[in-house]
Amino acid sequence: MPGMPTYAHPLAWLLALEGVALLRAQAGDLGDGEFVARRIAEIRDLLADRDLAPDAGTVVGHATTTEGYAQWAERYDAEDNPLIAVEEPLVRRILTALPAAGRALDVACGTGRHTAFPAGLGHEVVGVDSSAEMLALARAKLPDVVFHQADLHALPAEPAGFDVVVCALALTH
Repeated sequence: MPGMPTYAHPLAWLLALEGVALLRAQAGDLGDGEFVARRIAEIRDLLADRDLAPDAGTVVGHATTTEGYAQWAERYDAEDNPLIAVEEPLVRRILTALPAAGRALDVACGTGRHTAFPAGLGHEVVGVDSSAEMLALARAKLPDVVFHQADLHALPAEPAGFDVVVCALALTH
């Protein structure tokens, strides 16, 4: 339920993931007997891990996406984010294969990490994000790009007016 604190525990999270893997194996979606045996062995190892003791959990609150990105903005580009490491090269490969010098819309542009790439390819780029903090960083990096603060459900521009629309990672929210 939004706004309610949650008890988060690393062991519970890891055991839940193992449980999902075992359920998928039982449904025939993945794995074999060896896969199941490895999951059970991993569960035993997790239960024996003293760093994941019963008192390792904590109560955490919830933040809206905008609140979360306001807190994360200053560190967003500096941290090693494995999701970005996987996603960014794929998006860049797609953008590189498209004709250059068109109009590009970067929806949920954040700090402008994707905005900069099509701009460098010759596109006229417009960035939109709901986080004022993320946009401040994008504007500092890319002073010649037009940025708007808006929700992706109420864009200040019609996507049909662009040759390329980028919306990376935001749809998970």
